[in-house]
Amino acid sequence: RSVVEQYTQLRALTAADVLHTADTSFTFDVATMSDSAITRDERLESFLDTHQALDEDHNRAVFLLGGLVGRITAYQDYNNVSSTLVRRYPVDYLTKQTIKEVTKEVLQVDNSYAEADDDRSYLTNNRYTSRLADTMLATDPSGWSMTEAELQWLYSLGISYGLNDI
Repeated sequence: RSVVEQYTQLRALTAADVLHTADTSFTFDVATMSDSAITRDERLESFLDTHQALDEDHNRAVFLLGGLVGRITAYQDYNNVSSTLVRRYPVDYLTKQTIKEVTKEVLQVDNSYAEADDDRSYLTNNRYTSRLADTMLATDPSGWSMTEAELQWLYSLGISYGLNDI
């Protein structure tokens, strides 16, 4: 949650035109939220469309992976599962070398929960899984032009989003 707080603070500082640095590859745009009720799918789509840091496929893939990890972890917390995905795949575990394996494992866990729980279906987290498959397959992670810190930041942002996707 602190990542979301920091991100919000950075956006506010940028909007106030008091943040000036050449050390960041991300720019922040301010988007006004509407008052109308929207679905989780629409909210995620809006979030992805209004955050320039998520414009590139590989950035979006890392964020969506984190979002799915966050959603499953929230489900696990609700069901008192002690070994959550956030514990199994913490932010510092994710690298360009481990991301494919983590993605495979997370999708497998999501499918296992869909099979085991009568209240869930394979479409429960479809807003993440359908987009994740497309973006993750677009290019090989070893060729992505991002640092490990950027990769982990996007993953943690996704986790925070997913934990709060209610």
